[in-house]
Amino acid sequence: MPELGSLFSPLALGPVELRNRIVSTAHQTTLVHDHLPTNDFVAYHEARARGGVGLIVLEATAVDPSGLLTPHTLGGYLPELVDGYRRVARAVQTHGTRLFVQLFHGGREQIASAPRAPAVAPSAVPSIRFRIEPRALGGDEIEQLVAGFGRAATIAAEGGLDGIETSVAGWYLI
Repeated sequence: MPELGSLFSPLALGPVELRNRIVSTAHQTTLVHDHLPTNDFVAYHEARARGGVGLIVLEATAVDPSGLLTPHTLGGYLPELVDGYRRVARAVQTHGTRLFVQLFHGGREQIASAPRAPAVAPSAVPSIRFRIEPRALGGDEIEQLVAGFGRAATIAAEGGLDGIETSVAGWYLI
């Protein structure tokens, strides 16, 4: 069993070194407007960094408009998000905290009430949780979503983030 002191020891995640093993995991803050971070979003994460967190993973961020779960979901496909990421990165990295983002596509899991984008998935199998029947994606659309993950990762890198996490939980698309 590891010693309690190991919680405060550094940890390497590939090329990224965390100052400690305390992580603020991805969770929706609702501090998002027009799919971009607000000043309150930046302040929220800066407070965690000031408190000593080694890594912050920003909330689930859609790689395509068809993957948005709610009106408060970050739009990882938006070029304007680069500036938003830079604001958050400056606020948390000053405290020695590393910053990742969780990329995802909501797929058949549509939480938002109408009006919303139609749910999409590889097949028309309904969501178990929300009982929404998605439209089956075509091959070209699947390729576009795969490219969307790459585009969203590039936007994260341009915004100064230290890494990404890909969410495939809850029937989300990968």
